Amino acid sequence: MIKRRDNDEGYDVRITVEVPTEPMEGKRVVALDVNAGHLDFAVMEKESFEGVSVGRVEVHETVRKGKREYRIHEAVDKIGNIASHYDADVVVGKLSTGDFKSKSKRANRKVKNMPQHKFRRALKKLERRGIKVVEKSEKNATKVGKKLSPLVGLDVHKCAAIAFGIKVISSDRFKELMTLLLGA
Repeated sequence: MIKRRDNDEGYDVRITVEVPTEPMEGKRVVALDVNAGHLDFAVMEKESFEGVSVGRVEVHETVRKGKREYRIHEAVDKIGNIASHYDADVVVGKLSTGDFKSKSKRANRKVKNMPQHKFRRALKKLERRGIKVVEKSEKNATKVGKKLSPLVGLDVHKCAAIAFGIKVISSDRFKELMTLLLGA
């Protein structure tokens, strides 16, 4: 930054350098279930598969382009605060919303307006804070979440985040859970 002095006798120069920090491995996992208008998360212990916390982060007005970037970064900051509070890694699913096709035009419009790619790209800024961010496939997590929801007493999206957290920690445990609930 170059700033002229008030007395016109020169300039002050300030140079700031961001030093990249290597993200540390956390003791827990924050699994995200991204939906139109909100994010559901589940914080899971890596050792015991125990659920520590579940919750929801509202992301309003992601359709309007003027506020989209601001709302995405606001949600990412909230997720970063949750991850640093629980000493957790952030795991987000890779979704291709361009391939989504439904009979309902409304559902198509809602899903295609979710800025998935921009959200995942914005999550990478958490690595500068020392929080590890991982992208994994969340295939079948919603199916398991639908079956798990009446048993646990939470909504489908929170249960999908729990199932995704289990899948991230151990795919073998997730397969056992899927076999138990879906009979697959």
